[in-house]
Amino acid sequence: FCLAVSRAVVEEIGVLDLRFGKGNYEDDDYSLRASQAGFKLAIARDVFIHHHGNSSFKANNINYLKSLEENRQIFLDKWKDLQRPEQLLIDILLEEADWRLHLNETDAAESVLYRAFELSPGNKTIAEKLEKLLAAQEKFAEMFALLQKYVVANPTDHEAFNALGMMHWQNSAITDAIVAFQKAVAIAPNVVDYQKNLADACLSAERFDEGIHLLLQLIKSCPSDPESYEKLASLYVEAGHLQSAYDLLDQARQYNPQHTQLNEWLNSVQEAMNATE
Repeated sequence: FCLAVSRAVVEEIGVLDLRFGKGNYEDDDYSLRASQAGFKLAIARDVFIHHHGNSSFKANNINYLKSLEENRQIFLDKWKDLQRPEQLLIDILLEEADWRLHLNETDAAESVLYRAFELSPGNKTIAEKLEKLLAAQEKFAEMFALLQKYVVANPTDHEAFNALGMMHWQNSAITDAIVAFQKAVAIAPNVVDYQKNLADACLSAERFDEGIHLLLQLIKSCPSDPESYEKLASLYVEAGHLQSAYDLLDQARQYNPQHTQLNEWLNSVQEAMNATE
C-alpha cells in the first residue's frame, strides 16, 4: 500500500505524526487528519505498487509486530474520541452506493446498501435509500422484509410503522395492518393520516365500534375535513339511518359549502328520505 499526498494537503495539515516513528498507523492517522480537514480520500484501483515485504523494517532492525502493536495503541489513544469505526464504514458505504448509482450499477449499489443496513438496521437514511432503490426495481417483497427489520431496530419511527401498515393492507393482512397503524398513532397521535388509516383498517376488518369511534374522534379534532363525515355517513346509510346520515353531511357542509361531492351526496340522501316517506 502506498499513500500519495498532494502538496496542498501537507501545507494545510502538516507532515506525518512523528510519534509513529518509522511506520505503522502513520498513514491511517494522516488519512483521518486529512478527512477531518475536508479533503477527500480515494483509492486508485488502477494502480499496482510492487515492493518487497517489510524491507525498510528489516533494514532498520525493527520488530514489525511489536511496532504494529505499539503504534496501534498510540493511534487508539490519539483518536479515542472519534466516532465508532462502524459509522465511518457506513459513511464510506453510503458514498460508494451513491457512486455506483451514478454509474448505473444498480445491483452493486443495492449490495453495498445491504451491507450498510446490516451494520445499522435502525439507520433511517440507509433504510430510505435502500427502500427507494428496491421500489424503483419493483422488488416489493424485499421492501416489505426490509421495513419489518427496520421497525424492530428503530421502534420510534412512526412513518415506518404507517408504511408497514400500508404494505400489510396491500397484502390483505388487515389485522397486522391495524397493529402497525396503532403503533404509528401511539407514537404520533396528532398525525391525522395515521388515524384515518387506522379507522379505515378497522372498518375493513368489520371492527365497526373501533372504526366509528376513530371517525368520531377525527370529526371532533378536524371538523372541517369532510372525509370522516362521508365515511361515517356511508355507514349510517348502509344501516338505513338516513336522517343521521343527512344530519352528519349537513354538519360537514357548514364547513365546506362549496364541496361538490358533499352537496351531491346530501341531495342523494334527501331524495332517498323523500322516497321512504
